[in-house]
Amino acid sequence: MRHTLSSTPHRLARTSARASRNTQKGMTLLEIMIVVAILGLLATVVVTNLMGTFDNAKIGTTQSKIASVEQAVQLYYTQVSEYPDSLKDLMNPPGGFRPYVKSMPKDSWNNELIFKRSSGDKLFVIYSKGPDGQKGTKDDVYPQGTKRN
Repeated sequence: MRHTLSSTPHRLARTSARASRNTQKGMTLLEIMIVVAILGLLATVVVTNLMGTFDNAKIGTTQSKIASVEQAVQLYYTQVSEYPDSLKDLMNPPGGFRPYVKSMPKDSWNNELIFKRSSGDKLFVIYSKGPDGQKGTKDDVYPQGTKRN
């Protein structure tokens, strides 16, 4: 088969047009928008789950701090024979005893812990105001195993 000069340019033009149509492998705007929407939904699910995990970690940390302060209150009672009037008494105990805590621990939301003397099974309760910083709301954090009052 012999090619002449006059038929070669026409044939090359047709071949290159077909080749360019077959090699255009991009994404349409609609496809890109669908991918972005799916990624947005996935990001929302991940962030929502992580926020719950962070909140649970803060609650657990606060409960650990409360348990530590409860032990200091019990030690105070053992040495002084009465419970403190406030948590600040743990830093300045009477009778020349050394402080039971170096500084007042705060909860994970940077609020002071609440000390409340009670007359129930437990003679005192230590709790946190929780994320909202308000006493007496449903998000207050109590020690593990303690029912809310």
